[in-house]
Amino acid sequence: MKRTWNYRIIRFADHKALHEVHYEDGVPVAYGSTPATFVCDLDQDDIGGGLERAMRDAHDHPVLAVEDIGRKAP
Repeated sequence: MKRTWNYRIIRFADHKALHEVHYEDGVPVAYGSTPATFVCDLDQDDIGGGLERAMRDAHDHPVLAVEDIGRKAP
């Protein structure tokens, strides 16, 4: 089983938000319970890299409906 993750915009009933989405064999199976935040320790400078990845992922993948997360592929 191949497990991966990326950032996706998820459509909920009343809003859209950017979340981490986790996949098993390419099927979205879970997502972070809170929208993505970008923080780092004071001695690190990696917020920019995380923001760039999130923007790239959000741009490269369509909006995902929350009800499609956890469903098995046909």
